Amino acid sequence: MVKPKIARTHFVRIFNKINKTLNIKKAEVSLAIVSDSAIKKMNKIYRGIDRPTDVLSFGKASRQAGLDFTPKNYLGEIIISLEQAARQAKAAKQSLPTELERLISHGFLHLLGYDHEQSKRAAQAMAALEEKIVKQK
Repeated sequence: MVKPKIARTHFVRIFNKINKTLNIKKAEVSLAIVSDSAIKKMNKIYRGIDRPTDVLSFGKASRQAGLDFTPKNYLGEIIISLEQAARQAKAAKQSLPTELERLISHGFLHLLGYDHEQSKRAAQAMAALEEKIVKQK
């Protein structure tokens, strides 16, 4: 796979859209863009699922388990498979940067406690917020 170049400004823009939509005053997150093989390993270790996924988030629950070595405003980590994001972008007939926006938004919402696996209503609420963030100018 050819690794696309995505400008740093694109990542700044999506985090600004998240901040504006959710009215986040001060927060820090780590963002890692990794390969399918790397995210597959993490998915197996932390979720017991032996396949690649598009995005993983590690936040409050990790800190509650005694792993908190971070500043007060640190929400956690968002990890995205670039290969999976590219496949999803192609399938949805959208740009890779747009798919990355959706995945970053999704991961950020997980760090804030949203859980689409909790119920259909929770999934709808999370999807609506993702859409609001991504569509924001």
